[in-house]
Amino acid sequence: MELIQTCKEFDVTKADKLGLVNKVVPKEELEEAAFSLTKKISTIDVQISTLIKKRIRDYTEMGFDMTQKRETELHFEHMKREFTGK
Repeated sequence: MELIQTCKEFDVTKADKLGLVNKVVPKEELEEAAFSLTKKISTIDVQISTLIKKRIRDYTEMGFDMTQKRETELHFEHMKREFTGK
């Protein structure tokens, strides 16, 4: 919260320690790493990607407990459709 409210700058080591980044790469490898990640993301099914984004938005709006409950409901709905075709 402090970082958001104060806009305090910090280096990559601190960002990594706080879990704000998934991967740290040397500057020389940055473009290759970015393209590699982009390629991975582009292979994700559009419906799955949309659901992931929605879950993230829901989490920020509803809180963890409600989001977890809704995620479970959606999972069962999806599995039902997979098995019944409906």
